[in-house]
Amino acid sequence: MRALVVSVLLIAAACSRPSDRRSPEAPAGTDGRTSPGASVEQRALAKVTSGEYLALDASHVYWGVAHAPADGLLDVWRISKDGGEAKLVVRDLVRLTQQAQFVVDHRILFGIRRDGVVRVDTDSGRVTVLVSGHGEELLGVAMDDEFVYYGDNSVPTISRVARGGGPARVLATGEAALSWDITCDGSHVYWFDPGKPFREGDEAVRAVQRDGGEILTLCQGNVGLVGAAEGVAYCASGEGIQAASIKGGSRGAVIPIAATMFQIAPTGRAYWYDALHDEKTREWRPSSGTSFTILASNMPITSPPVPIAQGIAQLARFAVDEDHVFLLEPGQLVRRRRSDR
Repeated sequence: MRALVVSVLLIAAACSRPSDRRSPEAPAGTDGRTSPGASVEQRALAKVTSGEYLALDASHVYWGVAHAPADGLLDVWRISKDGGEAKLVVRDLVRLTQQAQFVVDHRILFGIRRDGVVRVDTDSGRVTVLVSGHGEELLGVAMDDEFVYYGDNSVPTISRVARGGGPARVLATGEAALSWDITCDGSHVYWFDPGKPFREGDEAVRAVQRDGGEILTLCQGNVGLVGAAEGVAYCASGEGIQAASIKGGSRGAVIPIAATMFQIAPTGRAYWYDALHDEKTREWRPSSGTSFTILASNMPITSPPVPIAQGIAQLARFAVDEDHVFLLEPGQLVRRRRSDR
């Protein structure tokens, strides 16, 4: 849970387009129809041999395909939620170790390349550098309706830039602004501070208003950041997932330790993969107390992750919308109808 990073960020802009050539493991799309003999509740969307992260917008599913481990890069592909032909969106994003490899909204993707923080039009493939610098040393990217947020650990600082480009604004600086993961909820920016190298228990989850101000410490000790919504940060600890409010106070452990690949939606709903109980995806609403809803069962997720309570952030191999669960099964991307629909 340590990262030693140095980066110098300069504001600049540049454009490029990904190559049209297909990678050796280019995903094969489908016609969107249910496979013969398969349940009408499940549909194979694409053959994917090495996908490792899923994200959604209103119309498409996006996933990362990693290069060789030593390369530290990945390509991003997309396909319609109803199936069809898989399309290469962008090449050579920096492969992050945090939860979000990239973020996407309305067919616009934001991520990190070696030339800095980038904006990608996923229809045209046009890439615009929003903030230039040593992208492989930037750790984490997040967005809301107006801004993209990122960390620069050479200072260190937490900063933002408009989604359409422009000057960057520093929101937090100093030792407490060291970051290894970052997320936001429209009012605040949250990050995981790995603390000083080789000092276990020095980690913390911190936050600052999205316009800058006082740095708040929400969780401290052997913790990790797994998500945030509506002024509440969700921190991983040995007791499970804990909720800590910007306004002060902790709700204690609200999710069991078996939770893995934990995700928080903007609505505040939480989703996770329960690896210890029949491979289920579950949903939790804060207003429901400790009541959990099963969305899908018997999910053979590719490369089962380590429990989040061990302080390791997992790359999401499933994603949820109002009607379906999308998941990376061994060798394929599939769509399942939610069991509560």
